[in-house]
This record gives sequence, C-alpha cells and structure tokens, in this order.
Amino acid sequence: MSALAGTSLRPGDVVAGRYRLDALIGEGGTGIVVSATDRDGRRVAIKFLKTALASEEIRLRFAREASAIQTIRSEHVVLVLDVGLLAPELSGLPYMVMEFLEGKDLARVLHEDGPLGVEDAIACMLQVCAALEAAHGLGIIHRDLKPANLFLTRAADGGPHVKVVDFGISKITDPQALAPLRDSTPTFNEVTASTAVLGSPRYMAPEQIRSSKHVDARADIWSVGVVLYQLLTGRHAFEAESPVLSSVKVLTAEPEPLSAVAPHVPREIEAVVVACLAKEPEARPASARALSAALRPFASAKALASLDRIRAVRPAT
Repeated sequence: MSALAGTSLRPGDVVAGRYRLDALIGEGGTGIVVSATDRDGRRVAIKFLKTALASEEIRLRFAREASAIQTIRSEHVVLVLDVGLLAPELSGLPYMVMEFLEGKDLARVLHEDGPLGVEDAIACMLQVCAALEAAHGLGIIHRDLKPANLFLTRAADGGPHVKVVDFGISKITDPQALAPLRDSTPTFNEVTASTAVLGSPRYMAPEQIRSSKHVDARADIWSVGVVLYQLLTGRHAFEAESPVLSSVKVLTAEPEPLSAVAPHVPREIEAVVVACLAKEPEARPASARALSAALRPFASAKALASLDRIRAVRPAT
C-alpha cells in the first residue's frame, strides 16, 4: 500500500497505539489531513507535516497552531483532541488530532453550488465572528481567513454550522496562549519577520500585505468582509490574474459595488461590507463583537437563536 502524500505513513498504520489511519482527506503545501479511527471507534482527523518540508520554522508554526487552537473555547473553532510526536521510524514529526467534521469548506460550497442566500451568508459570518471574538480575546489573530478555512457542517436543527480551521499562520500576542509552546520549545521566538508576507492575497488586508507581523485583529475584520462579499456574489472582491496583481488591487482599488453585482443584497449589508473593506484599519468595525452587532439585524430568528444558545452553553471567552 502506497505512502500517504509526502509522508512515510500508510493507511492501516496505528499512531500512538490508538489511531488507525484510514485515508487522505486533505492536502496543503506543508501538511496533510488523514481520517483515522480511534481505538474507541470514534472517527477523527489527524494533521501531519510532510517529511521533506518540515523545516524548523514549519515545525514551530505547527506547534503554534496546536497551542492556539487548544486555548480557544468556541463551538465555531475546530476542536483539537490530542497532540504528539510520531515514532522516530515514522519521522518523529508532530501531529495534531482533531474532531472529524462532516461537510465541506465554503470554497467547495461556492465552487459546487454558487453564492449563498443572504440569510445563510449572514448566519455563516456571524458564527465566524463568534470564533474571532473568542480568538481575539486570547490575543490570537488568524491572518488567513478565507472560504477554504471555513468548514460548513450542519447543526442539530439542520442549520449551517461553521468551524474555523487552520490557525497555521496565526499571530499570537498573548504570552498565555503560547505557554505550552514555550515550555516545550526553549528557543521560541517570533517566526514572522517584520517584512514577511503571510496569507492569501485575495483575502489579506492592506496592512497585512505590507507586513504580516504588524497587524491586529482588524486584519481579520477585513477578511470577513472579503469572504462575505464572495459568499453573497460568488465573485472575488479583488479578482486578478495573479497573487501579485491581487495585492495591487487590495492596496489601490475598490471592489465593484455589491449593489451592482448582487442587487438583491440589502444596501445596509453593503454598507457593513464597505466598512470592513476600509483601507485604513481605524475605519473598520473595531472588533468582531462590533461587526457581529452590525450583521445581527439581517440574520434569521433561527440563526440568532442557535448562535445565542451556543453562547449560553459555552461562553466565547
């Protein structure tokens, strides 16, 4: 049986004496996600690094991601169940065990089904705001919000339930969120150079394009605006033929007005999107909570009831 992409692992291998690997379900530039079965029969998803690409920086980012997600208490952030190191004969690289999610990410939804209805789009982004409120309260900035990192599952009542995934390039400003990592990595330091650009240009705020290190929570607010624009229209707000040209558009141009692309969208929602996409961070909604408050009037009663019920059971921070 052939090895799983970029690793020495094969379906049927058992990790940590309890997780039997089943099949590849996702692949990125530096890692893969594999479905597995725990010894108690529960399905899980395990994220591994690709062996040849696992530089010290990538390993540290992986550890940062696990540390970040484990500190966030939100039903709208993917749950990390376990972390560990593979046996030396299997590379000795770190792995992360997460809840297994049924559904598909919003990038696939857009590709297969087209734009969402207004109420569904607002419901999804309110849940993303809830996840961001929890993360930002702990000093964690995602820096890579995009449809591919927003996984759509279904709640018990059948409504959309979004989980934010992939905190691999998150910025962590609160030392407490990094405490587990500091304990295990004595040589820890900030791995993002002041001039480095991390993220996906179509969804990155202008200040993030200039320097990924020098951003705050309002960079994520920008990304929410870009994603909401795409969910409502099926089009990228800053479409271009290359990442470089997308970056130029983000820095210098305005997207086509929502009223021209999707005339069915209420003008009040367009005003919220425009505020999120202000070039200057100071002109955007000040926080995920403020953005959520601006979007709530356009949500269905069912979406609001579901969101508020989750908040009551498990506070965001």
